[in-house]
Amino acid sequence: MLEDLTPPFRTVRCKMGRIIDSLDDSDKSILEKALADMNVWSAKALARELTNRGLSITEGPLGLHRVKSCGCFR
Repeated sequence: MLEDLTPPFRTVRCKMGRIIDSLDDSDKSILEKALADMNVWSAKALARELTNRGLSITEGPLGLHRVKSCGCFR
């Protein structure tokens, strides 16, 4: 009776993940490179620049996504 019992598939994306998903391929690539380069972009500076360009994000969710501690990576 329970042979096919499996946990539900979750597709919970954090705010940063949803922003990434909303971008075209070129912008997505640029943002992913910026997220990966912690020596050049601090979370605060990157969040500020994204907000200035109309993408509302704060350093908290950005930082969690950057270190893979958000819903995108669970």
